[in-house]
Amino acid sequence: MAIAGKAAVYQSDDLRLGRRQIRLLSISTSPSPSNDIPIACSLDVVDLDCISEFYALSYTWGAPTEYGPLSTLSSRSDCPILCNGQVLCVTANLHSFLLRARQLPGLALRKFWIDAVCVNQRDKRERSEQVMLMADIYRTATVVVSWLGEQDRHTEPGFTLLAELKEVSDYAPHLLNYLSKLSPDSHEYGDDERMALFSCRQLWVSVAHVFQRTYFSRAWIIQEVVLSRTVKVLCGLYELDWSVIAEASHFFSTSGWARHLTSLFIESAKQALPWQQLSPDEHANLRFRYQSPTTLRSTAKEYKKRKQQGYQHQNRADWARTLVCNLIRARSFKATDPRDKVYALLGLVHEYAHDKPGLAPAYELSGAQAPAAAFTRAAIQILEDGDGDLLLLSCVEGEKYQQQATGRLPSWVPDWSAEAPTGLRVTGYGRYSASGGLKQRPIVERESLTLGLVGLRLDRVTMVGETKLEVLRGEPFPGWLEIVESLDTFYGRKGAEQHKLEAFWRTLIVNTAGYPPRLVPDGECLGASFGKWFRETTCRVDVDRNPDGQDGNHKWHALADRFRQSLNDLWDAQSCSAASMSEFVTPFSLSQHLRLFRTAEGYLGIGSECVEVGDSVWIVPGSCVPLLLRGVQHLELEQGQSSRDNRHRLVGGAYVHGVMEGEAVSPSASGMTTEGIQNLMETFTLE
Repeated sequence: MAIAGKAAVYQSDDLRLGRRQIRLLSISTSPSPSNDIPIACSLDVVDLDCISEFYALSYTWGAPTEYGPLSTLSSRSDCPILCNGQVLCVTANLHSFLLRARQLPGLALRKFWIDAVCVNQRDKRERSEQVMLMADIYRTATVVVSWLGEQDRHTEPGFTLLAELKEVSDYAPHLLNYLSKLSPDSHEYGDDERMALFSCRQLWVSVAHVFQRTYFSRAWIIQEVVLSRTVKVLCGLYELDWSVIAEASHFFSTSGWARHLTSLFIESAKQALPWQQLSPDEHANLRFRYQSPTTLRSTAKEYKKRKQQGYQHQNRADWARTLVCNLIRARSFKATDPRDKVYALLGLVHEYAHDKPGLAPAYELSGAQAPAAAFTRAAIQILEDGDGDLLLLSCVEGEKYQQQATGRLPSWVPDWSAEAPTGLRVTGYGRYSASGGLKQRPIVERESLTLGLVGLRLDRVTMVGETKLEVLRGEPFPGWLEIVESLDTFYGRKGAEQHKLEAFWRTLIVNTAGYPPRLVPDGECLGASFGKWFRETTCRVDVDRNPDGQDGNHKWHALADRFRQSLNDLWDAQSCSAASMSEFVTPFSLSQHLRLFRTAEGYLGIGSECVEVGDSVWIVPGSCVPLLLRGVQHLELEQGQSSRDNRHRLVGGAYVHGVMEGEAVSPSASGMTTEGIQNLMETFTLE
């Protein structure tokens, strides 16, 4: 929440809030008493547990778009309205909603809860208290109105096509399946009259613009939509049910259409924004908006399932893991105040986390370290209540992604304000069990902000390659090929060997594919798809980008040629040609901020972009994925002297092929006794 206008309106005794009380807004349909201020409204205090009917508004404080005329709307509260006879200033986007609501018969006479008006934004204690009530507010509201902002020329045609897409999804799913294989530029839309609308490229441009509304990347909408009974989407005068948006997003996310629509949007808006200067992460953020309602849909599905089953009261880890999974899902959503990346999700675990001091919103705390303090308090609460579940630690991504606005964090505390799609992109990591189900209770030292753990030091990183992002940008990847070439031909323990090229492609996709995502079974389809991708990618790589110059070009060509020959030994050119490249490319593209590495003992892995030669790979009880650690050297050690000091900084989580099912700590797989494995466990400290 941001600061809105003057707060004189809240000084009246009639508007002071008691426990579990909220203010509701009524918009006057009569002419305003002021010619200069067209909106007049009133506030009343009600008991949240007694109110029978009201609407809640879900919207963005800033401009509703990042392009065109609407992008110039200020996020400052400088639009005056009359509230209980007092002047109160609100943002331009909220002001436009109030004007529209007064005109629409279905909204004009409703009572609304709107955070910017119903909460005294200058009273930080009140803000903190009302944030803890927001879950109940949106859960209780009769209808939640999702305000996308004022309409533009894309709204009507975009909403029309989205409504038709929902009709086809409901009554002709075979046509939707056919559509999933097409693109806006296809000419094979067939003779079915229901497909005629979908063949209009300009309508798809409008859909692309509808989903690029900033609303779809706002962190607060997660709980506002997930907890609601009914959601109506409003853009100017045009209205849709949220189910229409959600169904379209699901279609875009499970086909190639999110990519198609991103390209259409960039092409149509290139005059308004400097697209050539956009980073790959910014391109990913554009694509994310087509997928964000799907994220909300999966979150809502899990929330309702947990509500029906009830949390396991005997297991404190249940709510903690749920919150971490939601934090992972919310990575790419945005919040003006970094702390809101956590606070905006508390409603999803409200019944079991409302009395946790480490999670209590604390807007009264300010200063450069306030976000870091909030993230650290939340991390400690999650770890202490997590019953030995260390999923949180796999969400760390090294110091590269720590935001300046956050402040200094301990290495084991994730910076949730970082919006880059980091990590393995596997929500919950439940399909992995690197520590074989072993648990431990971490020791949190609150004074020094260190974390005490035990773990098995598996190996040391000896080679690192390029990041997936660099490869997706079309850059050469000799580092990858050198790593794979250095491995033995057959990978893995005796009796479970795989060809190293199979280990390679499985590592690149963290052994996960399909919808819903699952561990990749044995089979030739994905291998042949990888072979096709490799052949086509290496042929079109821009070798001029190679920093090694001509020598580098020669080295790259030689490596690529040898690999193509090796591919022929596994998958002939004909089988690769017949394969669908998207089968590999889709899961490969999901987790872009990962770097390939190998270890001294020949393990192949992929993990945080920050991984370096010399980092160590650990199997840590409680963590379902291996962790990458970097030793901290004592300053008093003589330069060049090695140390097995037990102090480390956490670099991040990793996928290490061949140890993700507990093989390293399993007596049957490792060839050691349980006692022998326990004797190899070391105590260490994360700083």
